[in-house]
Amino acid sequence: LSSPEALSEYDLLIFNGGHLEEGIIWSEQTDDDVTRVHQSLRDYVVGGGNVHCSDWAYDVIEQVWPGKINSIGAGIPDGAQAGESQQVMATVSNADLSAHLSGVAELPVNYDLDLWPVLTSAGETTSVHLVGQISYQSAGQSVQVDAPLLISFNGGGGRVVFSSYRLAAQDSAEMTSLMRYVLFSL
Repeated sequence: LSSPEALSEYDLLIFNGGHLEEGIIWSEQTDDDVTRVHQSLRDYVVGGGNVHCSDWAYDVIEQVWPGKINSIGAGIPDGAQAGESQQVMATVSNADLSAHLSGVAELPVNYDLDLWPVLTSAGETTSVHLVGQISYQSAGQSVQVDAPLLISFNGGGGRVVFSSYRLAAQDSAEMTSLMRYVLFSL
């Protein structure tokens, strides 16, 4: 990840939840290796590469591209992981995406595991594609809010996409089409 030359061989980098982050994506102290990884990932996207992060991999976006997403964890690694297992009816909030999906305005999103990251909003230049009413735990209480579920932003010639849900838990043709469109056509 610290070599822009090595990354340039790929069209898409996928960060799934559960990958090793400490000492690579974030560090509790200044770390030149982490700084190199951040710069390499930014250069990769500027050069036309695409990055998709899902569920727990939101830390990649919060650390490498601060301000592009806002979570209940306020940028603290692993601090936003409070979502409850649930089925959410998500609203397609992008007209082009809805048209691509033949007018579909809502899609079911399956959060099959607890502790997925909760976003509160998207940054100024970040597009929100799916939004839904979700519940999460805060101080032992269940809280319900409308939250961005799928976002993207451009970074030069490439794109960064984040889905708060695990792709493996989604099994519809519409969801597959949606992800392809957001990753490669917007």
